[in-house]
Amino acid sequence: MDYDVIEKIKKLAEEDDRSFSQYINLIVRKYLQTLEGKKKE
Repeated sequence: MDYDVIEKIKKLAEEDDRSFSQYINLIVRKYLQTLEGKKKE
């Protein structure tokens, strides 16, 4: 991952009171849900 992306995710995770790995998991889950929604269209 690019350094700037990591730093942004760390900041967002801290603001959301989550760990870095928890926030990555959240992002990936939401992205996968978005993909699934597009497949149904």
